[in-house]
Amino acid sequence: MSDEPFGLLPYDGILGLGLLGSSLGKQYNFMGNLAQEKALKSNLFTVWLSNEDDGEDSEITFGEMNQDHIASNIVWQELKRPANGMWEVTIFDVVVAGVQLRQCGKDGMQAVLDTGTAIIAGPSALIQAVLTQLNIQEDCSNFDSLPLLGFTIGDAILNIEPQDYVKKTVKGCFHQFMTMDTPPPVGPVVLLGTLFFRGTTVSTTETIYESALHLPSTSLTTNRAKPLSKPRSG
Repeated sequence: MSDEPFGLLPYDGILGLGLLGSSLGKQYNFMGNLAQEKALKSNLFTVWLSNEDDGEDSEITFGEMNQDHIASNIVWQELKRPANGMWEVTIFDVVVAGVQLRQCGKDGMQAVLDTGTAIIAGPSALIQAVLTQLNIQEDCSNFDSLPLLGFTIGDAILNIEPQDYVKKTVKGCFHQFMTMDTPPPVGPVVLLGTLFFRGTTVSTTETIYESALHLPSTSLTTNRAKPLSKPRSG
């Protein structure tokens, strides 16, 4: 074992919580081993990332959910490709101010939930459509009027706010999107990084034979809760 690179970083290590398909072997899958040993109250873990103005630290819980971080109804989604080892859900559309962009195809598009990524990435056509619809001005002149950005998962739209998808600095406002054209069979795919998590509490549950994903459908905290919006054609 080595202290590198963690001797140079402000954290002590990395805890992988991917599915079995991303592990070198069954014995290395942390959540799978906990589930098999029946070590938890429930076979789930929850990730909650705080904002600077929340007044509390980010949190990961094992075995149950912190109800203080559940701001709305819960949407359960089946993982379509658990063998890939990633927490993937199907998004059926991306929605700006309640208007569907219709960029995900009739069967939807897979989206990977990734706490190791700070941005939202996806196919060029989808990202360009989002940026065109949002029309983010670099001088921040329209920041206060920017709309919610939502992702249709199941029968709900999970929304994030402008402060989630725009980095506002003294030098201007900068969107947090990147194009990523992943070829089949893995792609096309959307990568939902921590900016999505800051608008949504994400909990996952895993058993030896089944996997599912559990997504509260609006903001991180109860004081940021928003009613579920309904899509309309654009």
